[in-house]
Amino acid sequence: MAYLTAWIIRDRLVERPELDDTLAFLLRASDGDDEWITIVQSIDSAHHQSLSVEQFAQSIGLSDGVTGYMYHTVPVAIYAWYRHFGCFEDTVSAVLNCGGDT
Repeated sequence: MAYLTAWIIRDRLVERPELDDTLAFLLRASDGDDEWITIVQSIDSAHHQSLSVEQFAQSIGLSDGVTGYMYHTVPVAIYAWYRHFGCFEDTVSAVLNCGGDT
C-alpha cells in the first residue's frame, strides 16, 4: 500500500491509470512472491469481468467477508480504489459491503 500511495502522490494521479500500468506497478512490488502475483492476476481478471468489489472478494475466497490477513485486505482495497477511482465514498462503501474485518 505504501508503494501504491507513493505512486499516486509522486505522479499526481487525478485520473484512473491504465490497468496495464497499474498491474505492472503491482507486479514490480511483488519481489517474486507467487501468492502476490496470483492476486494481481485476480485483479486483472476481475476488472475484465467487471466484477463488483464484493464479487472480487468472493472470487479470491472471501465469501464470508474480508479477514485481517494482508493478502485479503490489500487486494480488496486496491481493487476498490481502482474500480471506484476518484470517489472516496463509493470506494469505502464497496469495501464495507464485503463484510468481515473491513
